[in-house]
Amino acid sequence: TGTSARPNRLYGVSMINARTSTIGGAAPELRNVISGNGSTGVNLTNGSSNNLVQGNYIGLNRLGTARLGNGLHGVAGSVGSLLNSFGGFTAASRNVISGNGADGMNFTGVSASIRGNYIGTDASGTVDIGNAGRGIFMVGFSDTLIGAPNGGQNVISGNQAGVTVQSGQQLDISNNFIGVNASNSGPLGNDTHGISITGTAIGSAIGTGVHQNVISANGGDGIVLGAFSTATAVIGNVIGGAASLGNALNGILISGSSSNIIGSATLTTNGNVISGNGASGIAVVAPATANQIRRN
Repeated sequence: TGTSARPNRLYGVSMINARTSTIGGAAPELRNVISGNGSTGVNLTNGSSNNLVQGNYIGLNRLGTARLGNGLHGVAGSVGSLLNSFGGFTAASRNVISGNGADGMNFTGVSASIRGNYIGTDASGTVDIGNAGRGIFMVGFSDTLIGAPNGGQNVISGNQAGVTVQSGQQLDISNNFIGVNASNSGPLGNDTHGISITGTAIGSAIGTGVHQNVISANGGDGIVLGAFSTATAVIGNVIGGAASLGNALNGILISGSSSNIIGSATLTTNGNVISGNGASGIAVVAPATANQIRRN
């Protein structure tokens, strides 16, 4: 019936060095319900590359209305699984990855495109069915996109944390709703931070001058740039907002992170709107050097 668990002991779908495969599809009749398994819902490993995962419910019942979580992560990728794509630009291609026992998406040593998904909500994007861990966790990544304009925005809300990044290079996080519902009309906060970038993460971008993230109503800081991360550009985002949408702590916390740009690097692009947060708009804590804060 798709409403109660009859678990596989390990994974719902396990891909080992699998390439150019599709799980689901951009039509409701192609949807898989990958839920209630003992470990991870979809696991890609050992060089599984150029695969497409779209249109699935991972951790929910077949209606997308109630928790039916996998025991560990919703989706996981590791060991050189490269250039995999999750979601798409239409409602039918959206994965809903919610209600799982650990992270919604957990990646180690991968590159990926993550676009147009709901992570931590029901299928409508309005009800909290959060993953017990982080919405997205990445370590050792390269050349990864989280979000895109024109229908590619992810909703990452209701989880223990939104996006957590540790070590890697060239990450672009843009056009996402992090801590609000799918229509950006009300709070649906993650329990702690919205975005955290720590470790040896180099050259990340959060927002652009045109396509912004909304990072609001989270239970900790909106954005954390932590120890040893460098050269992150935070441009064109809404961080907080009205009092009901403020992050509980700082809008942006820079703690031991250096050479970041907060706001516009030029006179032709937009800075960030940072307001309504529970502590400071921007807090800079030593050792943090060579940061630029302008045009916000």
